[in-house]
Amino acid sequence: MSKFHWLIQAIREKIKKESLHIKKISKRDQYKKRITKRYHYLGDQYPHVYFTEREIDIVKLILNNLTYQQIAQNLNLSVRTIEYYVRQMKLKLMYNRTS
Repeated sequence: MSKFHWLIQAIREKIKKESLHIKKISKRDQYKKRITKRYHYLGDQYPHVYFTEREIDIVKLILNNLTYQQIAQNLNLSVRTIEYYVRQMKLKLMYNRTS
């Protein structure tokens, strides 16, 4: 079983049901500025989960069976940064499951 099994399963389920939607969400509460950033809404199964553009880039590469090392090289990031993004995505998905 792949170490990405949880993420791959969640994304594949989402892709089967509908394509990823892009929705703008204000981040002013977090940054106290009036900036907006593009996020990808994961749908009704994960109602309060949004992935950033970078997280979606990483998901696409994971779905192409690339390793952390290959993803890091592809995106010009460190392996630890990729691990961080994957950990954040997992936390977002796990938080939603417990609510």
